[in-house]
Amino acid sequence: MSASGRALVREKQIPANLKRVFEIMDTDADGKISQDDLLLVTEHFGYKIKPAEAEEIIWEVDEDCDKMVSWQEFTDMYDRCRKDKTGCEPKRLYFIVEFMIIDKDNGGEISVEEAIEDLYLQHGKEDLDDKLSDMFGDIDVNDPEAVLDLEKFVSAMRLGQLKQMREKTINKTKHTSSTLKKSSKTRY
Repeated sequence: MSASGRALVREKQIPANLKRVFEIMDTDADGKISQDDLLLVTEHFGYKIKPAEAEEIIWEVDEDCDKMVSWQEFTDMYDRCRKDKTGCEPKRLYFIVEFMIIDKDNGGEISVEEAIEDLYLQHGKEDLDDKLSDMFGDIDVNDPEAVLDLEKFVSAMRLGQLKQMREKTINKTKHTSSTLKKSSKTRY
């Protein structure tokens, strides 16, 4: 499948997957994700976060300051995070959502097979091994029993985000340094 074909398949799947995840996360079915909703969902997946952390995660996405995440805020967050090339976008809720998208059966674990399917649609065959390695870290991806729970997934994704930010900073520093060298040579 070509890159454009994969992108089209992924783009068609996103709205349905996002809606499914939003409905699961909206535990009281009031049309918004509250701090309590987030705590219940993360606890269900065995990822214990403190109420203060849940409040911060909601705050990062809450545009209208009602201390909840609406459907619009949820989809806006997802789009921003998917398009972020800097690694600077707050992604704590995004990582939870990505886990839930991949974990279609809500079993609380992502198998290598589930991850491969999703990563292939996002990145193609060329980057698959690197992305799989980033996601699973030191877990043997050739082991058919290898799985990630939400806590390990979020940890791996946060490390990936830090790596992305570091690379962006290094590249920017190199670019600035070479630009300064060029400009100092041309002045004299």
